[in-house]
Amino acid sequence: MSLKRTLLEASRIVLGLVFVISGLLKAVDPMGGAIKVGEYFGSILGSKFLWISHTFLPLSVLLCMVEFLLGAFLLMGIYRRIASRMTFVMMVFMTIVTIYISITDSVGDCGCFGDLIKLTNVQSLIKNIILLPMSYFVMRYARQMSHLYTRRERWVPAALAFIGISQFTYCNQRYLPYRDFRPYQIGFDLNKKIQEADSTYQAELLEGTRFIYRKGDRVESFTVHNLPDTTWTYERQEQSSELKNRKLTYSFEMQNSEGEAMEHQILNDQTGVLLLFSLNWNDANQDNIDEINELYRYAQEYGYKFYGVSASTPEEESEWRYQTGADYPILFMDATTIKTIIRANPGLIVMKSGVVIDKISSEMLPSIDKIPSYIHSRMKLGQGTVPSPMRLLLLGLWASILLLGLLRLLARRINARGYIIGRKNRVEKEL
Repeated sequence: MSLKRTLLEASRIVLGLVFVISGLLKAVDPMGGAIKVGEYFGSILGSKFLWISHTFLPLSVLLCMVEFLLGAFLLMGIYRRIASRMTFVMMVFMTIVTIYISITDSVGDCGCFGDLIKLTNVQSLIKNIILLPMSYFVMRYARQMSHLYTRRERWVPAALAFIGISQFTYCNQRYLPYRDFRPYQIGFDLNKKIQEADSTYQAELLEGTRFIYRKGDRVESFTVHNLPDTTWTYERQEQSSELKNRKLTYSFEMQNSEGEAMEHQILNDQTGVLLLFSLNWNDANQDNIDEINELYRYAQEYGYKFYGVSASTPEEESEWRYQTGADYPILFMDATTIKTIIRANPGLIVMKSGVVIDKISSEMLPSIDKIPSYIHSRMKLGQGTVPSPMRLLLLGLWASILLLGLLRLLARRINARGYIIGRKNRVEKEL
């Protein structure tokens, strides 16, 4: 195989893997992708983008599906010209965006690989600068790329890849992510995590603080480890804005209607607490109101705490109570924290002694007759909800077909190589 062909195949495989992995990790959490899309629009357009905020989720779904399909087509060597052209166009667009984001530093991380792999804006730019010439090389010599399936066969793996990523994305959007890579996962001890994060932050804050002292006309800064003697006069202390403004990884601050902090009471409750989260009551799904109200009634009867938690205004809260008959106490929490904790609106979290036992969307709430067994299994047995592996069934079949195509291609090449060697040996014997 020539050097050009080797580089072409390597570029095709690298691009295919990057796009498949990126698309899959975005598809795990399409709501998180929608939040990231909003950050990009906000960075580029400012407040002017608000009128199109309803398109962020469809754009997130479209992006992860297109990325996955382009990567899948490149790996299988099917629809080579259209796939390579679209890949090049996407790489040009993403490189331009990351250049702007790297200069302005207006988005915390690129979101290229969801919440599992965090890349800084500079790292994302370097990645795109490496992949961009690869995508051009692949586009220019698309016809020379290897293909695992013929024109008559290619529709089968293409359809399976499309249906598989569509089903996977839809289920993750409706029933919460298949894998939760953010803080507040099931099984996490929030008491422990919050204390650890706070201790780490306080230590970093102390180490990063500079104490300004004066002695006559001399003004110098000192660290906590080399403070001057009493002949110096203390004036002030300084910290970097990045350190002062840094948010803790885990935050669980919430208040009741009287402004009283409730997080310590909830995190230290050893009986069990059910928290119904909603970013905004006006947008919350009301299809399972009967199940929610029955959960509250059952919790009251058996001594479990039940709270609604939202970033809504009092007016929005009153409207929710009027429309749903909600009688449970509702707490206020910062919108950013709610979006980090749970993607559903509304979504339920079951906690005990500060440990997240379960996390489900309203679509996954048990029917009224199964609520007692649900509460018992969570509070007494500590069992959490496990996502169905059926979400990955079609993608698993596509991966099997990809592997089958690779083995078939390898077998063809071995057979061809054997034929050429055998023919060469026969010719040499005849001579």
